[in-house]
Amino acid sequence: HNSASSTISKWALFSGVAACQNLTVHQQLNEGARYLDVRICGHNDDIVISHGIVKGGKLSDVVDEVEAFRCDNPKEFVIIEIKDEAPMTSSQKHQVLHLIQSTFGERMITYTDFQTWFQLKQVTMGDIRRRQKNVLILIHNSFCFHRQGIEYDMNIVAKE
Repeated sequence: HNSASSTISKWALFSGVAACQNLTVHQQLNEGARYLDVRICGHNDDIVISHGIVKGGKLSDVVDEVEAFRCDNPKEFVIIEIKDEAPMTSSQKHQVLHLIQSTFGERMITYTDFQTWFQLKQVTMGDIRRRQKNVLILIHNSFCFHRQGIEYDMNIVAKE
């Protein structure tokens, strides 16, 4: 639950109930976690971890931790669920998509993969390893937005 909440300062108001984890994301992955529940919100010009109204560290730092683990463990498969905890601007949401794509790139399971070989009822870890894909990003429907005349519905978000 709220995997990146260890980034919330212990001095933050309500941190006692908001920080559900005391291990960093990298430590959780090293301990065997392969599913990460990452909740975010926009804060000024950045995207940060959040749990309700309590804000934590930068999403980019959490993504860097996952990438470091992925590089050290190229055969491991990680699922990251991203949920916006508070309203975000379309620019902030686009920033999140860009961060994910620029960090995980070719190693990320894509919309096209779901339409071809990545069929949940039959895909195996062998299939995933053969294709050298080891990150699956799940994004909630609330992440749809409009930007520069483009409607980023779930089909477009998945393709980004």
